[in-house]
Amino acid sequence: MTINSVSPDFVLLPEEKPSFLAEAKALLQLGGPVTFTLLMEMIPSTTNMILVGQLDGNTKEYVDAASLSGMYLNITAMSVGLGMATAMDTLCNQAYGANNTQKFGIYLQGALLGMALTFVPVFFLNWFCEPIMLGLGQHPHLSALTGDFTRISLIGIPFLYTYEILKKTLQAYNIVGPTAAMVVVANAIHVGLGYYFVTSTSLGFYGAALARALSTVLLPAMMVVYFWLRPVHREWQFTRSLKVAAAQVPEFFRYGVPGMLMMIIEWGAFEVLTLLAGVMHDPVIKVGVMSILTQVLAISYLIYLGMSIAATIRIGSSLGAKNHVQAKEIAKVAYTICACGTIVTATALVLARHALPRVFMNDSEIIELTSSILLFAIPGHMLDGVNAVSHGVFHGMGLQAKATIINGIAFYIVGIPLAAVFGFVCDWTLKGLWVGIALGSLTCCVLYAIWLYRLDWAKLADDIAAHEKTPLVGGLLADGSTPNVVEEAKALVALAGPVMFTLFMEVLPSTTNMILVGQMNSTDTKEFVDAASISGLYINITAICAGLGLATAMDTLCTQAFGAGQVKKFGAYLQGALLGMALMLIPVYILNWFTESILLALGQDATIAALAGSFTRMTMPGLPFFFVYELLKKMLQAHNIVHPMAAMVVLGNVIHIVLGYFLVHHTAHGFYGAAIARSVSYVSLPLMMIPYFAWYPVHKQWALTWSWTDAKAQLPAFFRYGVPGMLMMVIEWGAFEILTLMAGVMPDAIVDIGVMSILSQILTITYLVYMGMAVAATIRVGNMAGANKPAHAVVIVKLTYAICAGCMVVVVGTLVATRHVLPALFISDPQVIELTAYILLFTLPGHILDGMNAVSQGIFRATGEQSMATVVNAAAFYLVGIPLAAVFGFYLDWGVEGLWVGFTHGSLTAFVLYMIVLCRVDWPAVTQAIALQHIE
Repeated sequence: MTINSVSPDFVLLPEEKPSFLAEAKALLQLGGPVTFTLLMEMIPSTTNMILVGQLDGNTKEYVDAASLSGMYLNITAMSVGLGMATAMDTLCNQAYGANNTQKFGIYLQGALLGMALTFVPVFFLNWFCEPIMLGLGQHPHLSALTGDFTRISLIGIPFLYTYEILKKTLQAYNIVGPTAAMVVVANAIHVGLGYYFVTSTSLGFYGAALARALSTVLLPAMMVVYFWLRPVHREWQFTRSLKVAAAQVPEFFRYGVPGMLMMIIEWGAFEVLTLLAGVMHDPVIKVGVMSILTQVLAISYLIYLGMSIAATIRIGSSLGAKNHVQAKEIAKVAYTICACGTIVTATALVLARHALPRVFMNDSEIIELTSSILLFAIPGHMLDGVNAVSHGVFHGMGLQAKATIINGIAFYIVGIPLAAVFGFVCDWTLKGLWVGIALGSLTCCVLYAIWLYRLDWAKLADDIAAHEKTPLVGGLLADGSTPNVVEEAKALVALAGPVMFTLFMEVLPSTTNMILVGQMNSTDTKEFVDAASISGLYINITAICAGLGLATAMDTLCTQAFGAGQVKKFGAYLQGALLGMALMLIPVYILNWFTESILLALGQDATIAALAGSFTRMTMPGLPFFFVYELLKKMLQAHNIVHPMAAMVVLGNVIHIVLGYFLVHHTAHGFYGAAIARSVSYVSLPLMMIPYFAWYPVHKQWALTWSWTDAKAQLPAFFRYGVPGMLMMVIEWGAFEILTLMAGVMPDAIVDIGVMSILSQILTITYLVYMGMAVAATIRVGNMAGANKPAHAVVIVKLTYAICAGCMVVVVGTLVATRHVLPALFISDPQVIELTAYILLFTLPGHILDGMNAVSQGIFRATGEQSMATVVNAAAFYLVGIPLAAVFGFYLDWGVEGLWVGFTHGSLTAFVLYMIVLCRVDWPAVTQAIALQHIE
């Protein structure tokens, strides 16, 4: 069969009225084999539980470890691969419906490259499973077993991803039987090999994991045989070009990433339930019960998932053929069949609730508790079945992103919080967890119903059919005057990632020093950590943020000049910047040389002040080199060049860590060795710029000369933008340092300083995520302003806030989950660790607001309005935040908690003021004025 691509004069025939019975038959014919295939694909985790559950000795631990490993793989590997592969559901089904199967080859190339990139973080997440499980509060012995089991299973994951992509291409043809046969063979191999390895070799427990990995390797091998027997792939256009594959990756990620997130969000919610059970009383029993329930419900959920995929295939094909009436009818039929299926499944689960747990384990206590708790899980399970069909409908329409948002709201804003409340606060234990998550499923169901009720099926079908008429490769770019949201988001993220990493590496030296001295075998370790921290904080406010702040002048000047096509101005800007930085070093050196005296005057402990003073003076030699590096970095960032600096700061940190460890632990320098190493690493940074410019001489575009006259002429412009930028940063960073100084005059000063210092380090590092986005926004908004493109600038602003908000969810969740682990990286004192973990919770609201404020500051830098941002910061933190921190911390005697509560009010004030100012910006006028500045 040969199918040609759609011609430009393609005429669509009138739609036939869809038949309910015919569509039900088509769905069931697809849904049955697909459900069976999914069951066979998901059963390996269950197989492993059953295999290890029959071992003699430590059976509970083995079953729990195999279950935790299976669930961990599900959320960090399986759901990632299966979710990303759903991009092929959308792309291939719609292309098939439009009679354009030639596109399958291009889609396959992009998918394989996309999956290869995806596997990198998957590998690391699974390789370090044990420390992650420990960080999530799981039992140490279970974590160790789980980690080893997961690493062995990891071998087969790339092969599974390849099989999944090929399976999706066949499903678009309505070919589902052969893949079902393949997974049957693979499971037979898994069971046979697993039983042999577990019971008849020294591998024992780990034999089940090895058998699973080997069986997975065979899946794509069986695909090769199938394509040899039935060469359907000959219809697909392959270019065997890495460039073409790379060009297709964005579209694969466009549909795959939301599909992955949608799956991770829902699957992850159930894994969170198991983790919550792991921190309840009698965790081994509770985890065992939750593990068995999760396995039972996951298997029965495959019935709905099969119907979901069948709906995706049929709806995608119908919409690709511009048959929206049929697509709508298919959705109705799928929901009807699924509703009937939920009744049958729920009834079967109720009747078999005492028998099913025995398949997994022979422990009577766990069996009895599991059968009881299963009744509380069934209502949510029925709702999840209906939601699964909604997922399939959204996949068929290519609207995975909307489904992801719905899942995120339903499970992480409603379901999991309510599960925690019912499970822990109301003390309903496992019953409460399932009641809470069921309410999340109900929320999800309602949101899907509302959205689908409002959907314009006809318009959606027109859009999809038009997309499928586009050429296979290439195409016209969007008009320059109209912003492309997707392209701008890609540009922002592409800039922000390396910038975040670079900033992290630049700020890391203070944290590195704390860790180096915190591990010293000395009776004065607390004092050393506090002194290193105070020194780091003091240098940050009096030197680092002064240099970084002044360097932001180059953000404004260079990004706008680049957008206006005036790159030759960079040379003059550099002359003024170097002279300005040299002048700024004079007060910086004076402030840092007299650190001890200044700290004593601020009421700090005499011993800590003396140690911090000496530590600071040894760090000073590297500061001029660091400032020169910052200026050159900003100039390269204006060219959208960000990766080389990331490599440079990595090397700088390697020098710092290796040299610091040697000097601290193996020389007489001891405590002061960390400061010397930091200074040396700073010296290396601008030296690494020299070979980069030799290899890539971008500086030749800058009209570089040296003239005292030109340098002095550029000073006003440099200080005009740099001084407000410096003040903006000093004001905000300084406010944090004042909190630490306040802690230093509290009754238990050494402990409180330790807590505040560690919190400042943690929050500073995580703040770099938002600061990276802010720098990316500065670059892009500055470029667009210089090019007089106000519409682009507005889109970039909105996108930056949206991406930043998404990052916050991840960052805050990570901080809450690891709040007991992070302090232990800095110090081994249990009192400080416990108090830090507690106080961290009070810092998070302000941290969220500070992230949004960072983006606002980046936008102000791009438009050259640093002065406005400086006024906002000063008013918010020094008229509201710090005074209230003093009131709550000292007058109301709330201690360190009060300091953070008061300071959060300052962050809130800044956020409100920034929003008021930005809402009143006249972007066309602003960009026109900036563009006119750069016209010769």
